[in-house]
Amino acid sequence: MASWGRGRFLVTYEPYDLTYAQFRMKFRLVSDPVNGAKCATGPDCTSGFCVEDVCCQSACEGGTCGGGTCTYPSASITCPGDVVAEATRASGAPVSYPAASATGVLPLSVTYSQASGSEFAPGSTSVTARLVDGFGRTASCGFSVTVRDTTAPQLTCPSPVQKADAPPEGVAVDYPAAIAQDSASTPTLSYSQATGTVFPVGTTQVTVTATDGSGNSATCTFPVSVAARVQPPPDEPLPSGGCGCGASSGTSGGSAGED
Repeated sequence: MASWGRGRFLVTYEPYDLTYAQFRMKFRLVSDPVNGAKCATGPDCTSGFCVEDVCCQSACEGGTCGGGTCTYPSASITCPGDVVAEATRASGAPVSYPAASATGVLPLSVTYSQASGSEFAPGSTSVTARLVDGFGRTASCGFSVTVRDTTAPQLTCPSPVQKADAPPEGVAVDYPAAIAQDSASTPTLSYSQATGTVFPVGTTQVTVTATDGSGNSATCTFPVSVAARVQPPPDEPLPSGGCGCGASSGTSGGSAGED
């Protein structure tokens, strides 16, 4: 038996037949492993490329070999779902979002119109993700990042207020302002009865409302107590007979008629 080249040409000799004095020889052509044939290593293939156990026309880097032809994954990108975040200051909030998933020929490069972890302004911002694969093919997708303020302000009412010695019609009362804080805006305050106005005798509950720029609100109450002035007791009435200031207790000496 002899062969020339890797699996290219095979010659076989059969034993000499003494009976018939014949010498017989067979030639069998063994074909090359063509593209698409099974292989173990590159040298098993005419092309020299064995890709995933299949002879292929080239190395197919980043792809696969089917029927001897290289196939490559298409360039595609899938964005994360829309993201909603709570505002942490008036300018918005830093927002982190998941990475987009991409396929294509390596290397894959994905860029974003606004980076994850950067500050997003209040409201909705559209983010575009763009893919460029190793063949220069591109794909893109988009999603939104919404920053909103749903947190009510923190509100602290003043301590109870007391006012004494008020006339019957009441008295003007000044009280300290309530304190309101909000992470995303400056709240506005409103009072059920303003400071400096006349409060009636007794206790009045004052309700304070703090409202932020997004319409979130908080309330608290505090009492204003007004005590009436203590009136002095009335004067006692005079006796009905008068004071008796001009009455005489007896006759004065009658000596005028004694001389």
